[in-house]
Amino acid sequence: DCLLSRGLGDVYKRQMWINKCSASRVRGLIHGERPATTNIDFITIANAGTNASDFGDLTVAREDCVGVCNGTRAIFMGGGGTNTIDYVTIAQTGNAIDFGDASTVIRNNGALASSTRALSAGGATPSTVDTIDFFTIATTSNSTDFGNLTAAKSTPLLLPSLQLNTKDSLLLLTNKTPSAPDLAIRSCFELIIISVSYTHLT
Repeated sequence: DCLLSRGLGDVYKRQMWINKCSASRVRGLIHGERPATTNIDFITIANAGTNASDFGDLTVAREDCVGVCNGTRAIFMGGGGTNTIDYVTIAQTGNAIDFGDASTVIRNNGALASSTRALSAGGATPSTVDTIDFFTIATTSNSTDFGNLTAAKSTPLLLPSLQLNTKDSLLLLTNKTPSAPDLAIRSCFELIIISVSYTHLT
């Protein structure tokens, strides 16, 4: 059924850990459901209570692919079985376009973006990895090595670091682990400066 058929509250609950959403200030996109699908749905954020509408299709079917947006472009990556990175112009409905390739086939990765750069961190190949990839959102290309996390992590949670009063910093909360509850937040934090490759503080 449609992700939004029961209201925005249920979307939040179903998307809480793996970020299968991306948004501008006007539109929200939902992509890469389970089982793997090419569907991209969208909502108009100001119109609460309305069901999602079809936006277009990903270039390949994905399960749990993460998304980021700089307000103009939405980027989709990961999702298992492919290293393809897709993008759409979020203001225009239509099918996704190939952006480039990630460094490896990845799933359960975390992602976040500044206005210019996007990062993909951690995940599983299926082995859990510590890699961080980046790309410039405005320029289609393959991803580039950014550096490494302090340890391999699956489904890391990336958040803007408001404490530094800059849009350039990301706060990385540690992953859940097989021995921990699904929403357990462990004691490890990392700070990444998104404009500076190979830079993170613990």
